[in-house]
Amino acid sequence: MVTSLSFTQSHFTSDFKMTRRKFKPCPSCQAPNQLSRKTCSSCFTTISKKPKVMAKKVSLDRKWGERVLKNRNAGRVVDSAYIAVKKLSSLGYVPILFFARKDKASGKWVADVVTHLPPTEDNLKIVATMRKAYHFLLIKEGCRKCSRQQIFKYDSITGTRMNEGQSEVRVKWLPCM
Repeated sequence: MVTSLSFTQSHFTSDFKMTRRKFKPCPSCQAPNQLSRKTCSSCFTTISKKPKVMAKKVSLDRKWGERVLKNRNAGRVVDSAYIAVKKLSSLGYVPILFFARKDKASGKWVADVVTHLPPTEDNLKIVATMRKAYHFLLIKEGCRKCSRQQIFKYDSITGTRMNEGQSEVRVKWLPCM
């Protein structure tokens, strides 16, 4: 038995409205980012404004690092980073941790990658490429073309802003000489 149903316009109107995505500006570059993001999509700085996180960041300065090295606790910090990567992967994230330090004897960078991605052929290729890019970032020390240049000329000022009470300008640089 087939019954016919007639719908009026009132059946298709909804009583609720879809909310738009909420955005907040990055504290350093002012680019709009979704509220759920923890890092800026353009400059990769941390966006989190939680008081507990901010207080912890303030305490982790150069003096803290010197105390850790002096007391020979750097291994514990590295171990806790390994554990943090494992915890993030248990929560459903896909973390990849790159870390490096300069060897005192040779002066070369010693780097490592920690991830819990399955070792498939594609994943190994991608991580190897990322490792090469990370190594390039470590060994690159400024622009080789203009390393002795002391004056950098600019074409025009493209914008200004205030950041923590200091005036900043954005400029369009001219090529190196």
